[in-house]
Amino acid sequence: MEKQSDLVLQRLQNLRHRLDQVRYAWTVDDYWALLELYVDILPVIVPAERCTIFIIEIGTETICSVLGTGLQKIRIQPPKHESIVGQVMSSGQAVIVNHVDSASGYHAEIAEQTGFVTQNLICVPINSLTGHGVTGAIEVLNHRERDFQADDLAQVTRIARHLSILVESIILNREIIRISSQLNREVERYGL
Repeated sequence: MEKQSDLVLQRLQNLRHRLDQVRYAWTVDDYWALLELYVDILPVIVPAERCTIFIIEIGTETICSVLGTGLQKIRIQPPKHESIVGQVMSSGQAVIVNHVDSASGYHAEIAEQTGFVTQNLICVPINSLTGHGVTGAIEVLNHRERDFQADDLAQVTRIARHLSILVESIILNREIIRISSQLNREVERYGL
């Protein structure tokens, strides 16, 4: 019986060590740095003025901006049914809107808050790779040379696929941290 408990103890310690290695190998900060890179390069790839990445907050189903060109500390929370990004996230369908400035809606409210006027945009959903539907969206604003076209939409859609991997990784990393912390509490509880 004592040998079996020693074996269980050794396995728990090995698992704890492996979880700690995974936990510190690639942190949430690394994922955020990668998100910032996407926000920086997207307006260069598709010549545009700005880019914003939105997610749906787990539990509340609130849409919010996580990063965006020129947003620094402003957090945008568009309504799910009365905004372009909300409609894209609800439907799962990407859109090009080339005359945003002539339409009324939530974007006019944001223009007042930020001082940035959107003339045209592409909005693409970020789909979950694990079957959890839409987890976010990318909005690219104001093409620098012309109206947005199908080739721009294709480019942003490809990038959204890569961002889905990143968003899922952030969720998995948070889960690993939660499991590791729970295991550490259990190990400490047994005085191991």
